[in-house]
Amino acid sequence: MNLEKRNFEADYILTHTGPREVVGALGFGDVSDEEIPIRQYLQRIADEVSFEGWYFGHFHEDEEIEDVFFCLYDEVVEL
Repeated sequence: MNLEKRNFEADYILTHTGPREVVGALGFGDVSDEEIPIRQYLQRIADEVSFEGWYFGHFHEDEEIEDVFFCLYDEVVEL
């Protein structure tokens, strides 16, 4: 509802895990069946929301995907 109030626009999105397609690009798409529902939900958000950057962890590595998705572990980011 908050995204709808902001016309589906956000500066940054912070989550524990990432959207389905991003997690798949990292090579973790088939790791855990119990995480499929949340990744699918996050994918819907990624498909519908305009944002500058999406930051998540969970995979214990630092990676950048498509210039807007950032998997963080050791890296510190100033927003």
